[in-house]
Amino acid sequence: MVSNVEIKHTDGAKYHFGIGQSAVGLMIMWIKITPKGKRKSLDVGDQITNDWRYRQLDSAERATYLNEKVLEIVPKDVIEEALLKTWEEMKPNEIKFSGGF
Repeated sequence: MVSNVEIKHTDGAKYHFGIGQSAVGLMIMWIKITPKGKRKSLDVGDQITNDWRYRQLDSAERATYLNEKVLEIVPKDVIEEALLKTWEEMKPNEIKFSGGF
């Protein structure tokens, strides 16, 4: 299940996140940015992976490069807010038991 989260930043840009759940926790699947005054969104992953410097790296270096570039493009507080919002949506409100055990 991927949760879609939209965060509006103080600079007017809208950040759209696709956040999924993995075995180790929440994982950001994709990020799109809609700059202030624009209608079309830009995919952050496409901007990074289309760069020739990214393509020259091996898989371990690619992960490090990707993390660094995402933090340059997207403010850390926006990422944390999106993850927190997703967690608030996913956490259980009450404990329920099925009648079959």
